[in-house]
Amino acid sequence: MTVPEVNPEPTFEEAIATTRQLLDNFVVGALTADQLQTAIITLLRTSNGARGFFVVWLTHDWLVSLAPIVHALNAHPDPSRELMVKNLVMSTAMAINHQRQGNPTQAQMSLATARRSTELLNQWKHPHLASIVQSMIASIDTDGGDYGSFLHKWGYDTEQKQAMKSALLALNL
Repeated sequence: MTVPEVNPEPTFEEAIATTRQLLDNFVVGALTADQLQTAIITLLRTSNGARGFFVVWLTHDWLVSLAPIVHALNAHPDPSRELMVKNLVMSTAMAINHQRQGNPTQAQMSLATARRSTELLNQWKHPHLASIVQSMIASIDTDGGDYGSFLHKWGYDTEQKQAMKSALLALNL
């Protein structure tokens, strides 16, 4: 089996394309779980690689076990810890935004991304995730703190913040 080349310093767009190729190859049996895990570790080493990986992974229903992904995340948890918490809160807030705009299809897609984020976070259970989640909750509660600028940047309102907080509190970390 030939593993697709994974650029150790991918652009965001390269990471998206590589992730699609990796997951497609895995689903059809052209890659083993170990090969997939090794390739994902390479992607997760950089912000662009991690962002690109999660854009693809979280927005599609891949018939892939979470085990190789969790192993890859454990091998290289940064920058993914914070990114995964942000993915959960952003997709939760966007579901509300899409619903308000009368786009139930997009709202359902955002809810599916939030569900996948929750599943991955619950299976990952990295020791530092709980502190990131608590910091995000504190920022939601105070409009300040470690993630205050992140929340302000996207202009989340009270309803969105409450939904974000509920999603974070529902995690089993």
